[in-house]
Amino acid sequence: MIRRSKLWRIGAAAYFFINAAGAVFAAYQGEAMHAAAHVALLLVGAGVYAMWRLNSRNPQQEVLAAEQANERIEHLQHALDSIALNVERIGEAQRFETRILEERGEITPPKKEQ
Repeated sequence: MIRRSKLWRIGAAAYFFINAAGAVFAAYQGEAMHAAAHVALLLVGAGVYAMWRLNSRNPQQEVLAAEQANERIEHLQHALDSIALNVERIGEAQRFETRILEERGEITPPKKEQ
């Protein structure tokens, strides 16, 4: 990983120096369009480099993001467990209420299908 990063840095430095030297040389020769093309390439390269630096994360940020994701998942797990417990309580309360009403004779027990 570090080796690949070094190669990219060497390539970026070469890109910068070639275009800078090309712009100076073209301007010295009086080729304004050629010099402008090299300057435009320098600006594009600088923009790509800036975007790459803004989007890259260091390992500490990745570890922090993973820890935050784990905390969120744990929070969701606790919430899901709480919901499941409450649903079970609601079902138990409904069964209890139905049994009490059946004992009082206020409702008839449901017929079991065969």
